[in-house]
Amino acid sequence: MKKFIVIFLAVIMLSITTANETFNGGNKVKLAENASSNGSFIVQWEKSYGKLWWWSARYEGPQPVGDADNDGKNELLIGGRDPFMRVMKYDESKGTYYEAAKLIDPVFGIGYGIWVKIGDNWHRLPQPFGSATGFGIADIDNDGKNEIGVAWGRHFSAFKWDGNRYKLMGRYIVIGKDEWGTTLDCIIGDYDNDGENEVIVTGGYENEASLIAI
Repeated sequence: MKKFIVIFLAVIMLSITTANETFNGGNKVKLAENASSNGSFIVQWEKSYGKLWWWSARYEGPQPVGDADNDGKNELLIGGRDPFMRVMKYDESKGTYYEAAKLIDPVFGIGYGIWVKIGDNWHRLPQPFGSATGFGIADIDNDGKNEIGVAWGRHFSAFKWDGNRYKLMGRYIVIGKDEWGTTLDCIIGDYDNDGENEVIVTGGYENEASLIAI
């Protein structure tokens, strides 16, 4: 019964997230047709992902740009306070971005909990979803091609484009279900000057170092 409740809640949360993308009048996608004539910056593209404070996407950190699928053109990563990592491609013919992929990596038992009031008491129900606190595009496995790395709050995972989709290529659990803490960012680069890239995951944890090299 407990497993059924958790799975049921997960389905509800995913449904709410999908609904949020069309919340309050639908997606707001705008493209500036003419450049500003007075030399000031203009908004070329924008999109709303919902207004529910406890679940809607909230993008507070940098949204990196890079060639994630190694086709010679850059993609835009959009992620934040929801369980998805969105890969956006630019459609030159239409002059706007579109969602090429939506990445997710649920791990049962270590996701952010959902607090539910039963009677007079609050109870934390575990669920498998974190949120993309930090992410980047770089050659993670040192094969000469770029991959996408994502820190999800309690774990890190990497995705490789296989010609059809972004496939999960590896996962590192930072903290377990009974530990307090969350990841904040991930940086990919050759931090020890050995000619190969590493992944640095930053965060704040109860029993782990705030910087972890993978």
